[in-house]
Amino acid sequence: MKKVLLFIFISLKLFAGYSVDNGTVSIYGRPVIGADINSFEILSDSYAKDKSNVYNADRVIKDADPASFVILDDPAYTKDKMKVYRLGTVIEEADPDSFKIFGDSDFARDKNNIYYAGFISEADAESFEILESPYAKDKNSFYFGNILLGKIDNKSFKVLNSAFSKDKKHIYYGDYLNYGNIIVFRIADVRSFRVLNEYHSKDKNNVYFYDSRMRGADPATFTILDNSYSKDKNSVYYFGDKINGVDPATFEVLEENLALDKRNVYFKQVKLTDIDRKSFVFLGTKCIDKHSCLEKVSFFRDKNGEYNTYEIEENWY
Repeated sequence: MKKVLLFIFISLKLFAGYSVDNGTVSIYGRPVIGADINSFEILSDSYAKDKSNVYNADRVIKDADPASFVILDDPAYTKDKMKVYRLGTVIEEADPDSFKIFGDSDFARDKNNIYYAGFISEADAESFEILESPYAKDKNSFYFGNILLGKIDNKSFKVLNSAFSKDKKHIYYGDYLNYGNIIVFRIADVRSFRVLNEYHSKDKNNVYFYDSRMRGADPATFTILDNSYSKDKNSVYYFGDKINGVDPATFEVLEENLALDKRNVYFKQVKLTDIDRKSFVFLGTKCIDKHSCLEKVSFFRDKNGEYNTYEIEENWY
């Protein structure tokens, strides 16, 4: 348990953002050159201001007005009385008086234009609507973020989730983590294709993890167990990767990264060979951060002692 508390302390130190100590302003250990310590005000983990300047991390946002500078609902966007900024860079086309975030998405708008990581010159602001971000449309076209989808069949086009879409001829995969590319998912069968969750999809022939085929997975019996684990009649998978030696029939998920079958206990995709399965008892899971519960630690014991998943993972590195 001491190690868990130490981990919390280290995490807070690591992600504290700005700090003011001994007359010096720093962010993540780097000095903020020229900052006035007497008027310095921390706005968020990555934005701050003093009487003369606004800062994004350790750099000055050129010509930003400290008195009127505000962070918008999407913290990538900020503005002052004169300009709108994305990640500290001016969006020249944007009108600060009417600029706002477009719903719960990465899109933004003002009285004239639509924005997604910058100005979308083709978009019609009056008819623009979000389908499932980053997919959107206006009276003329469909969009994936700031990409105009020009080679689709508009009449049959349908958004399936935040990554996949289709028309009568093709399945499309939007790789928004890789600079907003969208590709034709040529190996998929359009008629039988369906999305299972954020990561998985399948058709009559294959199961897919993101845009990759899960080799050997059986579409007919494939089942999602939770965000991490899935299985079919032959195998168990962790985030799309097959776990060797698992018994699918008796496999049971205890929490997101902890599972067992009749023979073994597994943490993520690794068999815990030092844990005695016969005397194994799951003790429960606790959140490191009680407010967001983004990180969890699971506790269990066997005849040889007590364990937690934080200690196990720490010993791997």
